[in-house]
Amino acid sequence: MAQQITTIGGGSLPNNPASSLGFQGGGPEGAAWVQEISGKFYAMARAGRVFSASALVAGVTIPVNTATAMTFGIFNPAGSGINVELCRFAVGTVAAGVATIGTFLATLSKQLPSSVTAAVNTVNPMSGQAPSATAFTVATFVASTQHIPLISSFATSSQNAQVYDFDGLLVLPPGWAMAITSSPVQSAVNMPSLFWAEHPQ
Repeated sequence: MAQQITTIGGGSLPNNPASSLGFQGGGPEGAAWVQEISGKFYAMARAGRVFSASALVAGVTIPVNTATAMTFGIFNPAGSGINVELCRFAVGTVAAGVATIGTFLATLSKQLPSSVTAAVNTVNPMSGQAPSATAFTVATFVASTQHIPLISSFATSSQNAQVYDFDGLLVLPPGWAMAITSSPVQSAVNMPSLFWAEHPQ
């Protein structure tokens, strides 16, 4: 069966029709050649599965990793029926605040946090729907000892925003939560943000 040509953005790309056998080019070791025609999160974002949330522009003070009062994170409620794939964490120091030298951590736990204040600026541009998971700016946890180092912070007033890609390494099933903490405690006010995708189990 002849290969069809699909026009995308003014250019033409080969498109193998359904039920046909496509021929995939490869390298000398047998590995397939792969070229992205969009970002790695594009397909999920286009399907309306990607959400983002951030603290208000005034920012929050990231708590130390042994604390129970959290100021930013996300939890996937038990019975939600979805898995939360963490995509990207970003953080910047607000105004002229000076960050404490240390490391921001993803603190994991299987629990239902209490005293939750949901983030008010959760966004899904494609569908406009609310997520099943809850991003929060205030929550109370039982202290967890499960920490994953993310981004180091530097003591400078000209600190640039820093970004960490999870790249599929961390998925929260129903009943699990992730809060952003620090070691040691941060004295500066930070503005964190989080991107995540929701997948049916």
